[in-house]
Amino acid sequence: MKVGTHFESGEQVALKLVDRSRIKDGSREKKNLVREIEAMEALKHSNVIQLKAVDWEASYPKKDGTRKVRHGV
Repeated sequence: MKVGTHFESGEQVALKLVDRSRIKDGSREKKNLVREIEAMEALKHSNVIQLKAVDWEASYPKKDGTRKVRHGV
């Protein structure tokens, strides 16, 4: 988990980064990831963190400054 800032609102948000290159199509891990996202999208409660967005095309900087890009799920 990482802490980030929402572009539009400026509020602090939690980021969950998943290296999808290690998750194979049809695997249990992929099914669980999709199920987790669907559950978080459906939940609307004051005691549960709200899912703001899912970015399947995200990239993030590696320690050497290059960017790591993952495409698709």
